[in-house]
Amino acid sequence: MPPVYVGLTWGAGSAVGQYQLGLAMQTAWWVTRLPTTWRRIGIDSVVSCLPVGQAREPIALWLGASATPAARAAFGVIGQDGYTSASVHQGSVSAYIGLPVAGYQPALQYTAQGLLLARELVALPPQRVQAVLGAHWSRWLSPHTTDAELASALHVPLPGAPPPTSGSSGAPLNTICR
Repeated sequence: MPPVYVGLTWGAGSAVGQYQLGLAMQTAWWVTRLPTTWRRIGIDSVVSCLPVGQAREPIALWLGASATPAARAAFGVIGQDGYTSASVHQGSVSAYIGLPVAGYQPALQYTAQGLLLARELVALPPQRVQAVLGAHWSRWLSPHTTDAELASALHVPLPGAPPPTSGSSGAPLNTICR
């Protein structure tokens, strides 16, 4: 599977923003060195890894939301259906799987904290975010650079993640992205 899959159809009308966001998100994930494809464990499919606490996750979400005005509008509604729990080596984290798009859903899973921090970034003037990211781009792509460091550099509060939902036992274990 290619790192960015565009599908066989494209959205029209009110679905254009969702399709643009889906493509932009998958491209942003690839640019920030995060997985864009699923892996199979038995009969279950899970993402290759989950970027828990990593700055590159909200950066990828911000890049996707910033791609077009229609993508930005579609970004405003992701996560409204609620979150789930994802199992990782240290326990569970609150996460979202995929995007609510009409016919196109990239193989992305992201944490609730990453989404909340990305919303903070989207609310800032784009030039402010670009200046902070551009000054040390390679540092921001490191899996060792944290959400907290990104929030501090942008002078925004680090949002607290909601607690994981119960019932994630038996779900495939996600590795942490490295």
